Amino acid sequence: MPFMVSSQAFGPNGFENSELDYYSGAIEDQISVRDSLFFWQEKIRLHTDKSHFLPGEVLFFRADVFTGPDQLRVSASEVLKVEFLNEKGELLLSQYHKIENGISAGSMEIPKKINEGAYYLR
Repeated sequence: MPFMVSSQAFGPNGFENSELDYYSGAIEDQISVRDSLFFWQEKIRLHTDKSHFLPGEVLFFRADVFTGPDQLRVSASEVLKVEFLNEKGELLLSQYHKIENGISAGSMEIPKKINEGAYYLR
């Protein structure tokens, strides 16, 4: 069974019911936290040295990690996971790279025995 907690606060006019103030403050806090989490989530822009690759070639990439409403190049995370997927979304390769000052870079070799088609890096 839900319940409500009501309290009395002593203000300039004596004892006052602070129940409404409590709820409006809690709602404002929730909105503030939600907005903060939304605006400060990390966004990653992944760049490759070219858009088309042949089997056995080395793919070079750079990741820029941005956060906040001003898109600052900082990161709470210290590790970037990069995955190479086929067009069905099946994982073919996976690597971990260190993030420093909001930047990470690396390379991965495209498998030599791979069919022609669309592949994804995430």
